[in-house]
Amino acid sequence: MNKIFLIAGSILFLILIYSVVLSGYHYQLDNDEVFHVNVLYQIAHGARPYTSFFTIYTPIFHWLLLPVFSLFGPTFTTFHVLRALMIVLFFTRVILTAVLVRHIFGPLTAYIALVLMLLDPFTVFSAMQIRPDNVMLLMVVAGFFLLEYALRSKHRKYYFASGVFFGMAVITIIKSVPLVAVTGGIFGIFAIAKKQKTQLMIFLWGILLPVAAFLLIYAALGELSAMIRAVLFDPLILFQSLLYKTSFRFFYQPDNILIFGAPGKTLSWYYAISLPYMALFGVGCCLWDMWKKKRIQILPVILAAGLLAGGIILYKSPVVFIQYFLSINWIMAIFSAVPFVFVYRRIAKRNIGKLIAGAGIFLFIIMIISSTRANIARSAINQTSLEESFTRIWNIIPENVATFPNMLFRPAVYPLLIGSFYGDVPPGILARFGDIAQILETRKVAYLIASDYYISFLPPHVQEYVKNNYTKTSTPEVYRRTP
Repeated sequence: MNKIFLIAGSILFLILIYSVVLSGYHYQLDNDEVFHVNVLYQIAHGARPYTSFFTIYTPIFHWLLLPVFSLFGPTFTTFHVLRALMIVLFFTRVILTAVLVRHIFGPLTAYIALVLMLLDPFTVFSAMQIRPDNVMLLMVVAGFFLLEYALRSKHRKYYFASGVFFGMAVITIIKSVPLVAVTGGIFGIFAIAKKQKTQLMIFLWGILLPVAAFLLIYAALGELSAMIRAVLFDPLILFQSLLYKTSFRFFYQPDNILIFGAPGKTLSWYYAISLPYMALFGVGCCLWDMWKKKRIQILPVILAAGLLAGGIILYKSPVVFIQYFLSINWIMAIFSAVPFVFVYRRIAKRNIGKLIAGAGIFLFIIMIISSTRANIARSAINQTSLEESFTRIWNIIPENVATFPNMLFRPAVYPLLIGSFYGDVPPGILARFGDIAQILETRKVAYLIASDYYISFLPPHVQEYVKNNYTKTSTPEVYRRTP
């Protein structure tokens, strides 16, 4: 009977994994993904971040993906291959997380955490998209994985390797800084208390090495101040000027078929709103165990503090996008698994234990079925129409011809690349880019690709210039310079 149950459970779990892959690979391209892949095109053709085009990201993510772009070029095959790569990186992270949890909390907690991570609709929605967050999270998890091994094995080289991965996460995307800072701070207190200052210094040197190397590269290029301004300060003023701001609460509203796969209050929706409370309960269970055993476990403390810091930042942030949840939801999945084992171990030998365990297993089965259906529904929302739209424009505009605004896989004459909306950018940043009308005239830009809505945000004299110098073509949103 147990063997049949194990086989059935394994099949169901594999079906869930298949649905996650299906959603991750086929779901329509996000605006940010188009931006990041287009950055690959710009860099591959000699453009420089911060000087040639505007970005608030470091180029680490793009440097890592350049070999893929070099192989497949400016085609949609590049998108497909990069999506497949992101899926591989995601499952690598999930497996590393499960192994990490196994070492900290035990195998049963690891198995439950593994399922909970794959059931999270926020994670499935954005964790396989082409964005630096996903590479950063793999580096963070690898950092924790190596730190746990260093603490267990006492080998100093693993402290250094752990620090390097945390440092790489910092220079990949700035969102990693709160968790890395919490990790460094709490580990520092622990190391000093345990008279392990040497291990602490090795760990901190590991963090510093990639950060210092990155800063030295930009200092050598003479672009250090431009990079720091773009990565550290521009986001603060950019997010204040966004036309449409989404808050923390927005993503917990029901009837979102893109996230939850169906209208109404689905099981995935109930899971999403329950996850923070389950994680809080899990943190309480860990603290109770540590109090009872009179022994502090450093990694659960770090993860709990990182979750708290990340949650507060997310809650207080004036603008939240769904990928922001990635930094904390994997930790919530870990702590949400803890109460299941905590309760089970206390009731396993009682008569009611099997009944409660059976009810829990039944709930997991229902959740897996519901999540699988949502993932398959989401995968049907693909990028076919988007590919067709870009292809129509590419058939009109030769590959090496620049456009305004910038078009995917075409040179840029203005620093805002496709994926950045003119109306969202504050005047203080726009002032650096130069006058659009003068650029269009000097470069004799042959094509404009803009809707009436986009043009309405341009300065009045630029709108007048467009009206006098460009004519609409039969292709929607494509203007051609008037001879």
